[in-house]
Amino acid sequence: MRVEAKKGKTTTAKRIIHGLHTKHPSFLIVWFSGKDIMDMEKVLSKIQKGRDCIFIFDDISFITELMKSTDLAQMQNDFAVLRHKWLGESAKMITFNIIHYSKSAKKSSHFRSAHFTIATSLTSNEYQNFLEMFGSKWILKNFASIYRQSVLKGKFGYMLDGMSDKMQYYNTEKFHPCLLNSINHSSLLLVDKIDCEICGQDKYTDSENKPIATEEEFVALLKYPATHVRKALKWYSFMRTGNLMLLPPHDRKIFRHITKLAEKVNLDFKKICEISDGTKKYHTSFNKRTKKLDEEIDKGIDKIIDSV
Repeated sequence: MRVEAKKGKTTTAKRIIHGLHTKHPSFLIVWFSGKDIMDMEKVLSKIQKGRDCIFIFDDISFITELMKSTDLAQMQNDFAVLRHKWLGESAKMITFNIIHYSKSAKKSSHFRSAHFTIATSLTSNEYQNFLEMFGSKWILKNFASIYRQSVLKGKFGYMLDGMSDKMQYYNTEKFHPCLLNSINHSSLLLVDKIDCEICGQDKYTDSENKPIATEEEFVALLKYPATHVRKALKWYSFMRTGNLMLLPPHDRKIFRHITKLAEKVNLDFKKICEISDGTKKYHTSFNKRTKKLDEEIDKGIDKIIDSV
């Protein structure tokens, strides 16, 4: 992601990440600042092997220029083996590299190598760089016009149909235009401003001003059998934080065994779950929970959300 300072870089990243983690809740989201990149091992050593991760390297402009050649070579090597060494063969990894100037990172560095490139702004000193990067002069000219509208007027328009003059207008408070290169194909991109407490934990978020719900009130709402509630909460907390110690000892042991095997062989986990379910000697009545109880809990959660 190549963006001018304060021109939607974090908003765009959060929107894409929001779409990823809501569809795949297993992803652990980790934000890196320039300082963190200088000592990546310290951050990575705290992540449990086998976790699917989204790494966001934020504000990394000119970071490679500040590093000694030996440190830069070491960092390049760390990136090359990032998933294999720290996460394991079975883990999925997505990285976001956010810079302010297209040539602020060395061409040979990891930060300029990506299948997808997104620009959220366009200035005159970047025009030629973007022409080289995105390839299409027509799309770049179109984006330049749309971006200018968004800055000067607070709104911008997209043509709905190339065969007509119909335009759709958007307010910059809720949307912003972007330029996308998707594996050597360039196009315009429309981004709506959505994030949440999970994907919004960037280095510059003011957590002190965030509304806080009462933990006791939330736990009291979950009127399911206590054993199910505790297990679900512990696993969700592990997924959110990556802290394996939040799980019970037996769960930690089983998770390590599964991770060790999954790193070396391909496993169909859906089939494994079906086999495991088939070995149950009894069936809990929890499956017969009434619809009324579910609705009561949903209303209680909505009430907490509205209050904050």
